Amino acid sequence: MVTANVAVTHWLAEVANEHVHGATEVKPNIRLKEERPHLQPIPSPWRAFGVGNTGTIYAC
Repeated sequence: MVTANVAVTHWLAEVANEHVHGATEVKPNIRLKEERPHLQPIPSPWRAFGVGNTGTIYAC
């Protein structure tokens, strides 16, 4: 898993984010820098089940 993460990180930095996107005609890393101030945080994952005070599992 570590080797895969290293390889993907290298590929993103050296290949994917350095190519000009065909539709936008902008490099993805440049577009992200422009859009980052306008992005909203990702909401917390929805949880279908929770644990009550009694330890009983119930549907939320």
